[in-house]
Amino acid sequence: MKIHPISLLLLLSLPLMTAHAGGPIRSMTGGKCIPLESQAELCREAGERWLVMKADGSGTMVMGFVRSSPTYKDMQKISKKFGGKREKIPESKCKKDWGRKHPWGLIAATGTSPVEPAAYQLIIPISDKFAIAQPYKDIDCHWNDEYYLVEIDNKLKKLKEPLGKGRTYYTMGGYSMQSPVRVFIARGTTNVGENTVKFEQLGPDGTVVATYDNIIFSKAKLTFYTQNETGLIFAKAIDPKTGDEASVRWGAMGDFLGYYPKIDIVETMYNLEKKTSGSYLMQAVGRLPLQTDLPNHTLYVPLDEQGEPVKGPKNFVGMTPLYDNYWGFNESQEKYKDWLLVYKTPTGFSYKIAGKATRGSVRNTGETSPISILASEADYVMLADFDYRREEGARQYKSNSDIWQSYFIQFYTAYEADGVTPKPNAYPGKWHSLSASMSRHMVVDKEHKTELATAYGQNRYGWGDRFTAIQAVYQNALKSRADSLARKRAYEAKIAESKRRREEERERAYKAAQEEWRKQQAFQAANPSNRNSSQSFGDALNAWGDAMIKQGQINNRNNSYNGYRRDCYNNYDGTETCFTSKR
Repeated sequence: MKIHPISLLLLLSLPLMTAHAGGPIRSMTGGKCIPLESQAELCREAGERWLVMKADGSGTMVMGFVRSSPTYKDMQKISKKFGGKREKIPESKCKKDWGRKHPWGLIAATGTSPVEPAAYQLIIPISDKFAIAQPYKDIDCHWNDEYYLVEIDNKLKKLKEPLGKGRTYYTMGGYSMQSPVRVFIARGTTNVGENTVKFEQLGPDGTVVATYDNIIFSKAKLTFYTQNETGLIFAKAIDPKTGDEASVRWGAMGDFLGYYPKIDIVETMYNLEKKTSGSYLMQAVGRLPLQTDLPNHTLYVPLDEQGEPVKGPKNFVGMTPLYDNYWGFNESQEKYKDWLLVYKTPTGFSYKIAGKATRGSVRNTGETSPISILASEADYVMLADFDYRREEGARQYKSNSDIWQSYFIQFYTAYEADGVTPKPNAYPGKWHSLSASMSRHMVVDKEHKTELATAYGQNRYGWGDRFTAIQAVYQNALKSRADSLARKRAYEAKIAESKRRREEERERAYKAAQEEWRKQQAFQAANPSNRNSSQSFGDALNAWGDAMIKQGQINNRNNSYNGYRRDCYNNYDGTETCFTSKR
């Protein structure tokens, strides 16, 4: 394994997970675009600048972006210069969709003319001389997922071998304007350790200047992480000396700082309405001193922008994310949105719960970041005990797919005037249940404690012991689910009966038509000269067929409510019975 301690700064260009998790990848959807005075057919994208190194090492410069709206024939010419193939679908169809395409190029921030033509689906400058680009290689109305290293010389040339496809490269820096951009190319897995990947670093001249074969790659979490305040970069890796998992860091000027204790990148939901999540740099410090149904019992402390543990009160031990299965039990990545804080006390441990900081964001990390939550910990009620229970039954019923879950908390019997600090003579008191909410973060502060005291039902007063609380909530959940399943099964039975009756109706009609046809054939054989009755029967048979077609159309007609359909069958008493079901 070779690790080159060369100058580099990594700022992941994956979609922005938090305000400090790294610059986003170029979306190429475009924002406000200001026309160029020198070329009216081009416009400069306002507000986006990338800091890059000069290829000769003389310093840095700022690069901007331009975009155009060429005709389809213009792009055919560009495609030929790239060495692209002929279009794969009819030209008329491609013209129909062509209006959505806006090729991109590059321009110096202080320049007036492009330094690279607007001919690419996506382009990322890595210096003043080279860029990573995704050209319109094949003009077929579809994106080409191959990426190339292109020279910035305001010329379009035949493309060489691609760097790779899809998510094979990572841009670090540049977008944040705090450090020059660097590019790492993923080159496949290695046998250094579990999930280790080989990365090649491209220098400003487009050549490979460093190789790393011990970086731990995770599809579910960020491979590289930075907190923008200092530009320090963190990645999970295998320590070549010990063979154990560790972390590596790079300084703000790109210097390789070496190997450090293992880190974790924990992801929690911060926008519940849009179901978006943020990733936070943490360090494992132990295990939760409880046996619960939480899938993760690891205790973490958040790390600041220097990679140092954030200090809490002297008795603060760590925090663990609280699982929320309402985000979908069938997803490969478990969802978290709140935190359980753990404190050491003379008699054992105490706990606090919060998913949002009550005192605002710390250093622009966000109100739901562990750093901000820990800074507001004095506002949360100290709890005597905590538990979490869930039950995973009845997954086969789509209408009742929510798994039962509930948090259980135990208050102390007396608190100081602040409403959150237990009095010295207080002891563990009543248990209460906290139902997980999809629409808000849980914050157990003195206001929430007051809400529980005025809640409806037994939870208002609490239960004397944890087992009674769990049993009561669980039985309510069972009763609710039983009612739901009973209603679903009754509904399914009605639908099945509807289908059975409809099939019987069709079968009877079919047999009646066959019998009538047989009788008519026999009548015609006995009376070959009588054509009027045959004609009448034919008309009647056609009328019956039309009626059956009409009935089928009625049975399969949407009622225009989100994919529902209405099924009806004849009761043979002048009425019909109908049911509405999903298609």
